Amino acid sequence: VVELTYQYRMCSDIMLLSNKLCYEGRLKCGNEKVANQFLNIPFPNRLTELNENNSIDESNRWMDKIFDKDNKVIFINHDKVPAVETCNGDKIENRVEAKLIIQIIKSLILCGVDQNSIGIMAFYRAQLRLFYRSLSNYKDLEILTADQFQGRDKDCVIISLVRSNDRDAAGDLLKEWRRVNVAMTRAKSKLIIVGSKKLMSTVPQFEGFMALINQKKWIMDLNEGDDQIYSNLLEFTDESIISSTGNTISSTGNSNSTDISINKINTQSKVIKKTLVVKNVLDELK
Repeated sequence: VVELTYQYRMCSDIMLLSNKLCYEGRLKCGNEKVANQFLNIPFPNRLTELNENNSIDESNRWMDKIFDKDNKVIFINHDKVPAVETCNGDKIENRVEAKLIIQIIKSLILCGVDQNSIGIMAFYRAQLRLFYRSLSNYKDLEILTADQFQGRDKDCVIISLVRSNDRDAAGDLLKEWRRVNVAMTRAKSKLIIVGSKKLMSTVPQFEGFMALINQKKWIMDLNEGDDQIYSNLLEFTDESIISSTGNTISSTGNSNSTDISINKINTQSKVIKKTLVVKNVLDELK
């Protein structure tokens, strides 16, 4: 007889992963609402509006798959991009992987997802520092190690696996099963894992995980240069970052960023003229 444990955090897809990894099928969603929950993206068309000049061909718009509400678990494989780690003593980081994650986060927030509902997780502190520096203007984002995330949960959790090398060396942290399971079970509605499929496939502890995401078609393979596709499109966010509350717009054109009240900025301002999307945001806040 299998004793079932009812849980009220994870949607059914994310729970399926946890069942496979650790709980041997004992978890069950507490109700249909929990099972079917998905990440709400209030303004999903804003990226399309930014792409008004069709600078990104539809076939290359990999962010669309992330925005799809039915894609609740996504493993983003960057082997072909490529995204290779760099090591300096104990300092291990993956700058291209971090760049991809930063683009995802900026896109989600641009399209109306609250910063408070997003969590970023990495197993290496050097990787976390990349996120701290690049996302310092997003004050409500939580950027934590797996251990620091214990007891917390977020609607959307993005996990940076970092390791990607020719030696297929996963490192001790990835081999610690408890940390990995804790990381994945923190997500309620959408779990995004960014890493190397090639390397992950060599780790015996992940055999069941890789088999499941392959079976469910939850792997999204990026192509060479995909880290560049959204770079120019999202460049404006370095000058005008819309807060998750919609109360202020932060100008970060220089190192001393300041908050500018909305009533001091209008649709004719130089920053706002750069994109119709920001104009639309201001109109919505009037």
